Amino acid sequence: MPVNIYDQSSLTWGDVQLNQITTSIFGILCFWGAQNVYSSIKGYYAKRKLIYLLNALQTCFLLIKTISATIYLSYFNLSCNPRGPLVNIPLVIAWDLIFAIILLKLLIFTPYPLFVQVFFGLSVVAHFALVVAGVALRTSSQTVTGICRDVYPVLYKYQYVIEVKISFVISGDC
Repeated sequence: MPVNIYDQSSLTWGDVQLNQITTSIFGILCFWGAQNVYSSIKGYYAKRKLIYLLNALQTCFLLIKTISATIYLSYFNLSCNPRGPLVNIPLVIAWDLIFAIILLKLLIFTPYPLFVQVFFGLSVVAHFALVVAGVALRTSSQTVTGICRDVYPVLYKYQYVIEVKISFVISGDC
């Protein structure tokens, strides 16, 4: 659909300025993420260990999430349906890869390796399932200024309970 530049817009000058500031910030975050991906891939090729591969993968997924968020923050009137999966699924994969990195380090020091492996395995599966279910059940809409807004079900918020529980197990406070 062609845009008529003479039509009345619902955007104000403040909306445009705020968009420019946030786009600049997210652009810097994308550049920083790209540097992290480069460094982590370089580190993996130097060491060739599983933990470095997991780190490279999680930085790639975080960059995908950051680029997706930047696109949806920078451009107005985009279809909101792909936003949830493009932002949340790479993020949850990155988090679960971080949990795998923590697991590898934790297995070196724990006197209960079987418990830790089972706990982390179940936690990661539950964490991923909650996020995917929450993304699938969300409702997407667009504000009057053309920015996407998602409302997630309560189920989605239980991912934070799992993250807190994992942090307690890591710290030994469980």
